[in-house]
Amino acid sequence: MLFRSLKKFVPFGVILDKQKELEKQFELIKNKDSVIAYDLNQDLLLISLYSLIPPLRNEIKTLKFNNQVQKKGDWIVIRPDGEVLLDLNEEKKRHDGITFNLSEESPHLAAKINESYKLYPREAVFTTYHKYPNVSNQARPQTLSDRISTIFSYRSEEHTSELQSHSDL
Repeated sequence: MLFRSLKKFVPFGVILDKQKELEKQFELIKNKDSVIAYDLNQDLLLISLYSLIPPLRNEIKTLKFNNQVQKKGDWIVIRPDGEVLLDLNEEKKRHDGITFNLSEESPHLAAKINESYKLYPREAVFTTYHKYPNVSNQARPQTLSDRISTIFSYRSEEHTSELQSHSDL
């Protein structure tokens, strides 16, 4: 592995440990209607989407919520019956649209997504940090990459833009 890649490498076990830690921290917060709770929930969703399903790199950074499958855009679809789908159509131009049933493939992730949306109804999955209760602005992909770096305490000029999947170990 090149030195540059090695500096950015985060072992999958560390990613899973961080996801569990964020989950426990969020569960301990009594007042979920706060900037701290909302920002922690954003971190939890970001790391959960990288660790509880195979990483999809930038697709997750532009997700929006909807209640039905779409032909354009990348979406988390929460159907009226509570079923959660990941509907990808845009980010990777080299593939046709694909829909994952998260309720079946990753029930724990589907539950986290459902909980987040019920607590914080919004259009964009990831919004601007430190602005809650204003959840109207979608976070930029680079901001989310920077956030991943912060979560894993990387303090270099080069930021972790993607995490290593378990298949890379």
